[in-house]
Amino acid sequence: MKSNVKVSVVIPTYNRPDMLITLLKSLENQTFKNFEVVVVVDGDGDGKTTNTVKNYKKNCPYPLEVEVISNSGCSVARNRGISLAKSNIVAFTDDDCVPDNDWLKKGIMYFENSNVVGIEGVIYTSGRSNVFHNAPQILKPSSFIHGKTANMFYRREILQKVDGFDERFTIISSRGHIGHRGDTDLAWSAQDYGEIPFAEDVRVFHPLRRMTLKKTIKDTKSHMMTPLLLKKHPDRAKDVLYLTLFPITTTSPLKIFWFLIGLIKGKIENENLHVC
Repeated sequence: MKSNVKVSVVIPTYNRPDMLITLLKSLENQTFKNFEVVVVVDGDGDGKTTNTVKNYKKNCPYPLEVEVISNSGCSVARNRGISLAKSNIVAFTDDDCVPDNDWLKKGIMYFENSNVVGIEGVIYTSGRSNVFHNAPQILKPSSFIHGKTANMFYRREILQKVDGFDERFTIISSRGHIGHRGDTDLAWSAQDYGEIPFAEDVRVFHPLRRMTLKKTIKDTKSHMMTPLLLKKHPDRAKDVLYLTLFPITTTSPLKIFWFLIGLIKGKIENENLHVC
């Protein structure tokens, strides 16, 4: 039976049940009502996240699918969410975000243009990021698409054509298995099939995250994944360089260090593959 759901909202979650519930409750206020939500619990050792979201589901006013997987990173979790999605448009956000009430209504309007395969929306926060508090922000269009999945929409057929998120963009950090640069890789791959405009009226709030110095330093290791992005998109070397160097913060030297380690690691692996 063909579903009449027009948008599937895919949310990977890891160890943040309270923030997840805040997000799920906020979606009740969407002015566009013809949507479903797919939550993929990316590892849940104590069962708290699963129990919390299943309790919420009992009285949830919209269709809610909950899937639990072992901790594998957000790329794997999002791919699982895509496979469960029932609609032709898939919207992504993160478990610590809160979309504006007209997020879905304004987002789907862009797909009236058949050349549009996806959109990148605004990600805003409540203050200024620094070494101890940060949040990904995209407030205006730039020379290239970032693809940050706190606020991205895609046609489901395009996600299938690019084989979803490349799960190699996964690394172990202070938050378990996480994905890094896989969202940008997917966006750049999707652009081969059509347009991804910047949607200034499609907005998601992302709170500032408290970061300890130890956690910040450990998480910069994720920049080892950036050379894979360069390898897959060599024509975008300038954009990859920008992602590596900016914004300039106190951790920038560490980002560059791990980028170089990733380059060396990739070169060694390629040489070993050639020898075999």
